[in-house]
Amino acid sequence: MERPPSKFRNSAGDDRLRALSALVPGRGDLQPVLGSAVVLAPELFLDLVGIEPPPVSALWQVVGMMVLVFAPAYWWASRDPWAHRHLVVIGAMGKILGILGFMIAVGLGQLPASFGVIVLTNDVIWLPAFLSFVVSIARRTGWRALALGD
Repeated sequence: MERPPSKFRNSAGDDRLRALSALVPGRGDLQPVLGSAVVLAPELFLDLVGIEPPPVSALWQVVGMMVLVFAPAYWWASRDPWAHRHLVVIGAMGKILGILGFMIAVGLGQLPASFGVIVLTNDVIWLPAFLSFVVSIARRTGWRALALGD
């Protein structure tokens, strides 16, 4: 079944948004690999950055499950960024909160700075594209409409 066209599609500035959305499929392709690795081998990434696995590896595996949940969302957003623009907003929020949470945890001595490798590859490098996409959409739809889910 073909979905009806979005009211924001095919308007001025689509080329910029198409270019930004080209980055999103990479996230959708990468998420299942990263999420599965954390779920199936929770110590793998922790060993790479020199962190002793938690006594209950299920806590770290929950992170892997959340990464897996984002995989179809990023894939959907890459196929139709207008229809799934709210998923991109949620992704951007996850990037921002992931970075802030990491900085707080390092500041409190709860994580070593070496964990930043994971944050860098999962959040920091993607944040500019996500934010640029969100700002472009909000300029077209309005921040209030975007926040209300319109």
